[in-house]
Amino acid sequence: MARPKTGGSSRQIIEVASRLFAERGPNGVSIEDIAEQVGISRSSIFWHFGSKAGLLEAVMRDIGDRAYAMVVAPGEHLSGFAALQAVISQRARSLTDEPALVRLVEVLMGESLTLEPQLAPLFAGWEAGFRTQIEAWLVEARAAGELQAGIDPA
Repeated sequence: MARPKTGGSSRQIIEVASRLFAERGPNGVSIEDIAEQVGISRSSIFWHFGSKAGLLEAVMRDIGDRAYAMVVAPGEHLSGFAALQAVISQRARSLTDEPALVRLVEVLMGESLTLEPQLAPLFAGWEAGFRTQIEAWLVEARAAGELQAGIDPA
């Protein structure tokens, strides 16, 4: 049965893929499943992302962007303890306010260990970047007198 072609923007594809990946895991979702839900052809997804792996990477980038946007408002700059407090608060809020996002991250993290190993380096990059950022905030907190001088931020 032919499906209507809606044009399917990258944003729509990522949203549908994210929902389906959270529900069934990436291995339980085909490009055809996503295309059908968006109302586009499979080739449109490949045109936007190149491959299923490319789509998974785009979903991962979107997760990072969404998480960052929950912490920092546009045009806002946080540093030191204010940044650390915002991140901790965001993590706690996301458990209740964004359960689908939390589930998606958990599913992708779990599958990165076995079924989707191409995701493992992306998670490792996230962790390394997050650690680097936390260390920078701790250094800023120490410089602002918010952290005792004897505490090593590393």
